[in-house]
Amino acid sequence: MLQSILGSRQEAEPGIDNLEPGGASSSSLLPESVSSWWNNEDGEENESCFPSMTYQNRLYGFGICFLLGFVLSFLSSFSLMSGNLSSFAFMYTTGNFVALAGSSFLVGPTRQVKSMCEEHRWVSSTVYLSTLVLTLLAAMMGSSILLVFPLLLIQWCAGIWYCASYVPYARNAIQGFVNSVVGTF
Repeated sequence: MLQSILGSRQEAEPGIDNLEPGGASSSSLLPESVSSWWNNEDGEENESCFPSMTYQNRLYGFGICFLLGFVLSFLSSFSLMSGNLSSFAFMYTTGNFVALAGSSFLVGPTRQVKSMCEEHRWVSSTVYLSTLVLTLLAAMMGSSILLVFPLLLIQWCAGIWYCASYVPYARNAIQGFVNSVVGTF
C-alpha cells in the first residue's frame, strides 16, 4: 500500500555519504545557502586543503578540529585553576587556532582569509588573529598576568564578535544584551 501511495522508485536518492561539492547531486540536495557557501562566486568548486575528501569527510574533519580546539581550550582551565597562567594561555590559544584551522576542511584557507577580510568582519578578525598571536607569544615568554590576562580577554571578546559576524543578527543580539546589562548599572 505504501508503495502505491509513494510510487515506485527506480533509483535511490543519494545521501550525504556520496555528495560531492559542485556535482549535480549536491546542488539539488544541499540547501541554497550551503550550496552557495560551498562553491565560490563563479560556481567553481572551492579550494579546500583536502579536495579529494567527500563532503561528509570534510564535515568530520571540521568537526574533529572544532572539538579538539574546544577540548584544548576547556582543559586549559585546569592550568588556570592551578595558577599556571602561561600554560593556560598557551593551551587556550592553541585550541582557538586548531578550531579556526578546521575551516580549511570546508572552504580552504584562501577563501577563509577572503571571508575574514570582508568589510563587516575585517576589524574583528584582525583583532582576533592579532591577540591569538600576541597571547601565544606572551605565554611562551612567561609574561606576567598583567599582560596575558588582558590579551586573553580581548581575544575572547574578539573571537565572539568574529564568530557572530557569520550568524545573521547575532551582533545585534549581542549589542542588545550588552546594552541591557550596562543599562542596569
